[in-house]
Amino acid sequence: MGRFFYIKPLFILALFVFLFSCSDSDVKISYVKAFTILDYREPTQSPEIRLAVFVETSNGVNRAESVKIHSRASDYEWVSDKLIKISNSDTQWASCVNFVCPNNTLIPEGSYELNFIDAQNKEEKTAFSIFYPENIELKNASALEESLNNNFVESTAAYDKNGVMLRYESGQDKKDMSAVFEENTDVAYCRRCLELTQGTVYCLMPPVYREK
Repeated sequence: MGRFFYIKPLFILALFVFLFSCSDSDVKISYVKAFTILDYREPTQSPEIRLAVFVETSNGVNRAESVKIHSRASDYEWVSDKLIKISNSDTQWASCVNFVCPNNTLIPEGSYELNFIDAQNKEEKTAFSIFYPENIELKNASALEESLNNNFVESTAAYDKNGVMLRYESGQDKKDMSAVFEENTDVAYCRRCLELTQGTVYCLMPPVYREK
């Protein structure tokens, strides 16, 4: 039997949440996005590590009851019934962003099996994989970035004083932090976000606060 880790409460920003009535049809998975989060809250400390999973369904997201994830490369298995459900006219998502390993160890690399369970205990199965760059160094933010040799895609997230994300800058139109601070006086701090291995790892770098 695998070890089970139930999910600790975690605050997550949900920009759009629309409630729909429950459907009698089975929940069908159309896409799954999963990635490891390396959260560097302090420059000199190692990151807090967690696995985030977002499941897009073609229908009936409000009937989703729980998700079970099994690492094929280890004996780890996670179960959560604390799903955040987000839906609008185009997409329906159920997510959990706080799967963790004991003692804050790294989420295992390799393939995973995901079981999506609805209110009638019916299961829909799919799979995903997690990969890390070779020779990745995790002990602190500087060591991490040095080990990556610029092999990442960078974005910037801006937050207010309460930790609510106000904007997310990415792509060719991404503005630097000084411009973000200048344009929005409600921004209290920014964080660089480094995307690795085609989106299976995201590194949140230490906060940069507005100069007083």
